Amino acid sequence: MSRHVVWSKLSVLARKATLAGIDVIFPPACLLCGEEIQQSGLLCAGCFAHLVSVGQPFCVRCALPQSSAECLNAEGECLECVQHPPPWHAARSAFVYEKTARDLLLRLKYADCPQYASFAGRYMWQAGEDVLRRESLVIPVPVHK
Repeated sequence: MSRHVVWSKLSVLARKATLAGIDVIFPPACLLCGEEIQQSGLLCAGCFAHLVSVGQPFCVRCALPQSSAECLNAEGECLECVQHPPPWHAARSAFVYEKTARDLLLRLKYADCPQYASFAGRYMWQAGEDVLRRESLVIPVPVHK
């Protein structure tokens, strides 16, 4: 085994040990309410339960959830987007922009804490997998009017 590989493995082990030590001194806490949780960078079950996922049917253009598929045209666009097309072609949203998601996004924007970006990014990626490409630009924009 080369010296570089050994140092690389030792570096990974040292990082894991350091993070475990930090978790003992400062137990992981929910990003929103501060309740102690098992793994850092996540929400507790109570806060996560208040996040409302955007599921089908939703407008493919603005990502707003719709009450039924009949509210969308053949291309999957809502009436608002048909009448007043936004300047983008597709949008996705991981969560409905309500209190819990709003609190999370405001902390992401103004708290300057990377753990919020990591948490939100995982769900934004999942929500946008069908439209994201290598050259895509992802911008977290709350969907509200």
